[in-house]
Amino acid sequence: MAERNIKIDKQKLLQLKKLNEICKNPVLWAKVFITTVNNKTKKKEPWTARWYQAEMLMDKSLKKVARCGRRTGE
Repeated sequence: MAERNIKIDKQKLLQLKKLNEICKNPVLWAKVFITTVNNKTKKKEPWTARWYQAEMLMDKSLKKVARCGRRTGE
């Protein structure tokens, strides 16, 4: 059986590695696929997680309870 020479495109290989990393990391996935509007410039930009949002996204627990928001004065 004849051997096949497989040409590996380094650029495509790097893109696949980057895509694989994005798929494994929920914070990176959100940064790539979620956009927000900057109130100052009125332009769309990638979403950036706050520290507690990143913690919640990276949590591997099966059961999660999170309470976010500001506490109102009572």
